[in-house]
Amino acid sequence: STQSTWEYIHVMRVYGILVQSLHPDPIVWASFFYNNEGNDGKRKRRDADIALRVHRDYSFRVRCGYCTATEHNRPPLLRLPTDEEWAALQTLQTSDARYLAAAAAADEGMLRIERSSLFAEPKIVIWRQSHGCAYSLICEPHENRVLASRFLSMFMSTLAEQFRSATPGVAQPKELLLRPDEMISLANQFLPCGQLLFTTAALQKHLHTSADLSGPRV
Repeated sequence: STQSTWEYIHVMRVYGILVQSLHPDPIVWASFFYNNEGNDGKRKRRDADIALRVHRDYSFRVRCGYCTATEHNRPPLLRLPTDEEWAALQTLQTSDARYLAAAAAADEGMLRIERSSLFAEPKIVIWRQSHGCAYSLICEPHENRVLASRFLSMFMSTLAEQFRSATPGVAQPKELLLRPDEMISLANQFLPCGQLLFTTAALQKHLHTSADLSGPRV
């Protein structure tokens, strides 16, 4: 029936999408939510909570990669750096080859958020990052996680093409921040009403070229 079809579509809707910085601190640049809870009075707290969780997951992966990476014939550390060592390393990260290799390798991750005052039901967060900018898709536990990861890759590449003058994914994506309506329009186009779509390269190009970039709001 029509009613059951719409109920199914509602169930398959993702919870939201969030774009943030990773260096030096997690700063939310944009977020879109596709339900009442996500857009309630706790939205800023929810944004900050998701961003912090993603930042911690990313940092942990970088630490693990740092301790096992080898470069210039230096052996792996085979242990996680202490908090003191890690704090000192943060000030030298742009020149430490081992850190740069670990940061580049920590390009994606997934984490689970349990029920809390911010989330009535558990959520799964799939994230991808490039050059210190993380894109996260917040999903229900039953959502297709492979499709969610593919969406993030496609969305990131589309934004990179759209903002050629300053590719999103750098530490300070000024174009992305100065032209938020275009990003919102693309999110609407590729994630209509929060529904994940199976896309090919041809469909991705079509959706991009046919997007109304005048800035409709989510």
